[in-house]
Amino acid sequence: MTSPLPVSILWTMFLNRHEILRPLQLDSSFTKISGILRASTQYEFPRVRELALSCFSKKYSRRPAPYECAHWTHLQEAAQLALDCRLQELLPSLLYGVILISDFHVEEDLISPTGISTPHVDNEVPATSYLHTVCGRLIKKIIHHFAPVLFTVATGDHMECTELLADHWMNLAIQPAIDDSGVYKPLETLKRIQNIDWASLGLCEECCKAKREEWDEEADSFWSKLEEWTKLDSDIYLS
Repeated sequence: MTSPLPVSILWTMFLNRHEILRPLQLDSSFTKISGILRASTQYEFPRVRELALSCFSKKYSRRPAPYECAHWTHLQEAAQLALDCRLQELLPSLLYGVILISDFHVEEDLISPTGISTPHVDNEVPATSYLHTVCGRLIKKIIHHFAPVLFTVATGDHMECTELLADHWMNLAIQPAIDDSGVYKPLETLKRIQNIDWASLGLCEECCKAKREEWDEEADSFWSKLEEWTKLDSDIYLS
């Protein structure tokens, strides 16, 4: 009886059959790159995996600009692949991207008389979807971090500027975030607040500059937290 072929030979035959041994390029199809990445991870071909991961990583930024994730293709498939292959460096941006484009519904009030409440997160994808279960848990962490920032009225360096911010904060910052679920989309919400023409509303030049810098720092702080929450040992991945 003929002995079975080693996995390495079978894998090489598979690659040749599908013409995958040709050099991968950035413009290679998502299906091709993801297939090689998944298989080379499973069968432990480090050099092939390294090449596939390099092409895959160039398609998705590790620190996306606001709204950038919404334009990525194959986003949910990419996030699932990152989970399956334990691609730590890409999990923050890919999971955040899925949250950004998916139709999650936060059904409980974000603010209760006793403070920030823990919302019930639901979505239109079946509960058996592990990816969306993970994203639902991540949303709760984002809200717990960002809601106090959003619902605390910004202050200026001068009394007049502080009063002006207080007068407009509900209508220009809080309400739009409630309307479009911006409470769990900090990058986009902070960018929208930055883009308001505060100077035309009467905020002085010094305070305009200071607040823009503060909101940039808040975005950086959030992303550092996101990287921490999405580490491979995080409780968001518990089954």
